Amino acid sequence: MNELVASYAVMYFLSSLVRYHPDYLDAIGESTDAWLIESFAKSAPLSLLCQLATLSLGYTLVIQSA
Repeated sequence: MNELVASYAVMYFLSSLVRYHPDYLDAIGESTDAWLIESFAKSAPLSLLCQLATLSLGYTLVIQSA
């Protein structure tokens, strides 16, 4: 399993929690480990975009955030 597949799987799992079990996600959000989910949710979209661009273009694309 590469990083692209793992990131997609975790994002899919988190989206299922948001849709079907928001009360459970609220309980996780109030815990001390909520920073892990928050930091992943903030960094994953750019990471997934870079990985998809690399796969489709055939070379590594570096995107700098502002």
